[in-house]
Amino acid sequence: MKKMMKRFLVLLTVMALAFTGIVVSSPDQVLAATKAGKKIVVSIGDSYASGEGIEPFFGQDKASAEKVEDEDWLAHRSEKAWSGMLKVDGQKMVHNDNWFFAAASGAETVDLYGNQKKEYNYDGLKGEKGLTPQLEIFDEVEKKYGTG
Repeated sequence: MKKMMKRFLVLLTVMALAFTGIVVSSPDQVLAATKAGKKIVVSIGDSYASGEGIEPFFGQDKASAEKVEDEDWLAHRSEKAWSGMLKVDGQKMVHNDNWFFAAASGAETVDLYGNQKKEYNYDGLKGEKGLTPQLEIFDEVEKKYGTG
């Protein structure tokens, strides 16, 4: 129940910011810090946030059978997405260290808490895979750094 309430509050905050049109003047204002003080960036959203169309995508260098199971590749999460270009304390973002990336091409609001279905037909492999709900990225951060 606690986890569901946390997700609801995050979703409510995101929606409130979107509807009020709040503009953040400094990247420092959008950063979160873990209990240990490590500053992080969490990216959620749709095609714009994932970097759709800007190759290379994470997972792109894997073998075909691995690639079609890789959520980063299926979601078209670009290594050059805008959120990965941010700097924290002058340091570049490092995927899954200080930059947690859950945005997915084609995502809709329901995909924040539900499994977005991604079909693939690549190199003779055809199928469908459900992406992890985007808000679960906060669980990964909590496991890694003990935030909360």
